Amino acid sequence: MVDKDLLKIAAKLASSQVIANAIATTTNKNVIASQVKPNDLLKLTATYYKSLDSINN
Repeated sequence: MVDKDLLKIAAKLASSQVIANAIATTTNKNVIASQVKPNDLLKLTATYYKSLDSINN
């Protein structure tokens, strides 16, 4: 069963990381949005969730 609180935390961490990576890639504000890929966000959220879940259990 998925812990919704951990999932929320993982999603916040992942989105912050993906956005930070996009900003680090370019200084052009118009390009930043195109650097954020939904699939990358899902994968990173899953990675963070697994890590948080293993710490929590």
